[in-house]
Amino acid sequence: MRESEPELCNPEQQPSAGVKSVVIPNTSCSAAHKESQPSPAHNQNSG
Repeated sequence: MRESEPELCNPEQQPSAGVKSVVIPNTSCSAAHKESQPSPAHNQNSG
């Protein structure tokens, strides 16, 4: 399970473009990624 976790969701290894491609098949991952990846624009909106 430990090896599957990073392989399923590896934002550090996958580039921005790669993440988008992985987000399609990995819905569970995309949800956690979006919340874990605070966008600069999002920060301004929240502030």
